[in-house]
Amino acid sequence: CALTAKHLQDQGYQVEKFRAPQYGTKSAAPVEEYIKGTYGPMDTVSPFAAALLFAVDHFDMGLKIKQALIDNKIVLADRYVPSNIAYQGARIEIPAGKDNFIKWITRIEYDALELPRPDCVIFLHVPPQVSFELARNRASQNNHGQDQYERNLKFQKNVDTMYLSMAKNDNSIKVIECAPDGILLPAGQINTLALNQIKKILSPV
Repeated sequence: CALTAKHLQDQGYQVEKFRAPQYGTKSAAPVEEYIKGTYGPMDTVSPFAAALLFAVDHFDMGLKIKQALIDNKIVLADRYVPSNIAYQGARIEIPAGKDNFIKWITRIEYDALELPRPDCVIFLHVPPQVSFELARNRASQNNHGQDQYERNLKFQKNVDTMYLSMAKNDNSIKVIECAPDGILLPAGQINTLALNQIKKILSPV
């Protein structure tokens, strides 16, 4: 995200970056408690309830995004509504239930909360096993624990399946293969692949 922002700024675009959850803010406090397990194990919290916690944080972030768009800036969001759909929808096993959940959270976030819809969603696809090992190594190097999502490989596989399914049904979601041979590509190369998709929808400076 940082590399993309720098490249676009070098090209003369005004850019503002956002990241969800907005850790350290009041709107993200319930999300942080949920992720830490304060409300109990992930499986004991309804995916609908969890999705609402993230939606509240998105609402706060959405107000800032709207202002950035009014200021004619390009907005780059490191995770947004599609992440909420993928992570919470992955916990629903029945296909019809997944479809109903997607429609429900979409109505809440985009319609009721009036969050801006993204023009392009970049899914940086990393095989779940590779992602799982990366997260574990990162936690070890930084001497901090992993959250409930990072510790659960089966769940990560379900999220991966959810994202790929969403991409098949939504042309705005672009899948970037970040580890085509099971080895993570250099950040610069991944960034170039992402920029190739982003540039297709940009207007000239």
